[in-house]
Amino acid sequence: MRYGFLVETYETERIKVLSVWSEFRDEDLPVRPRSGDPRGRSVREQMVHQCVSENLWFMNMLGIDVSAPPLPANETRLEFIQRYADDSRKRLAALRTKDE
Repeated sequence: MRYGFLVETYETERIKVLSVWSEFRDEDLPVRPRSGDPRGRSVREQMVHQCVSENLWFMNMLGIDVSAPPLPANETRLEFIQRYADDSRKRLAALRTKDE
């Protein structure tokens, strides 16, 4: 497949995201790169951005809809990880079925 590298790249990128997120604790979610500087996203804001923007990108660009809300009901570290793991697993499976 000509674009197989895109599928492989997404597969490794989702693992990287989940690995990094697993290193945080719930009390880290409000932390920003520089305390008091609102320009840098907090850990929670980055998780929200990743979940929402990736959901919209896959739906709008590739027609892949996982039929689930992009954000967890409770915004805890573990629930973000579970939501992203489930959704990205479904996206990866759908991506594998796409032809050129």
